[in-house]
Amino acid sequence: VWDRYRMVAKDFTLQQSMLPLTRIWVECHERMARWFILMDHKMQAADDFISAGHGQQNGESLNNLLKTLHGYYFRSRVGADAATPSAPIDMPNKAEFVCYFVLFQLGNGGEVSKYLQQLPDEVLNSPQVRFAIEVWGALKTQNYAKYFRLLRTRATLLQACLMHRYM
Repeated sequence: VWDRYRMVAKDFTLQQSMLPLTRIWVECHERMARWFILMDHKMQAADDFISAGHGQQNGESLNNLLKTLHGYYFRSRVGADAATPSAPIDMPNKAEFVCYFVLFQLGNGGEVSKYLQQLPDEVLNSPQVRFAIEVWGALKTQNYAKYFRLLRTRATLLQACLMHRYM
């Protein structure tokens, strides 16, 4: 299932590059990213998944999806597609996926720091992104009690799946 889904995500991304950005494209990518987060967590218990290298491939696919979404969010903020001018598109899940990207990159502090500097204030100050920054700070300072407290008391299911990667 996971390899077929990766191919669908890849094909979807290739097709989108030829079309103007729409809300439906963004929603489809958001759904695929959520699926990758959940399935990656669930499949970590399957020996054949890990031994065949699917975990690494899934991680790369998720990273690509999250970066693609970041590009979509930036294009929507600018208000123009690379090829076709358009009105800005409402992106209500932007903070959720910025949070996922930060949690996915917890082990790469330089990437997180650089990424956070690019964000507009309304996203940076959202509850989801503030949570991700708090988790990042706890891990960076090796405050594991705080990390696990955040995991146990405040993380959503998908946030917990991403945080589990660093346990």
